[in-house]
Amino acid sequence: MMGRPPHPRGEPILPAALLRRMLLALVLLVAASFGFFHLHRLHGDALARTIAVNALVIGEIFFLLNVRGLHAASLAAIMAGSRPVWLSIGLMAVLQLAFTYALPLQSLFGTAAVDATGWVAMTAAGAALFLAVEAETRIAGKGRLGRPGTQ
Repeated sequence: MMGRPPHPRGEPILPAALLRRMLLALVLLVAASFGFFHLHRLHGDALARTIAVNALVIGEIFFLLNVRGLHAASLAAIMAGSRPVWLSIGLMAVLQLAFTYALPLQSLFGTAAVDATGWVAMTAAGAALFLAVEAETRIAGKGRLGRPGTQ
């Protein structure tokens, strides 16, 4: 990190292209969370809340994988991912499963168990977010996020 050149004066810390990408992800995350909530309200508020929160977390994990490589294809950056990122994702998965299935946490947070169909749908929504952000990256051009090597 110390071998990289300093950030030039006058250049924004977050380039406009990255801000657009983050805004796209925000809109998609909110749409997925609210969409899942409203679709599952018929099955009870606890299930709707649980699915909305889990959809948000899964979407954030997929977005984390998107932004691993600002100047390279995301899939290449995922494969070369750092150990702390994978440990964080694993820890988050364990915590989300506890939030969803552990009875004390269900009582505390008012959550409910989610069936396999729900998990598949939430993961598909996260994958769709990943692909949408990846498409935006390719359309906007890889070289517009600032200086290469400053990920």
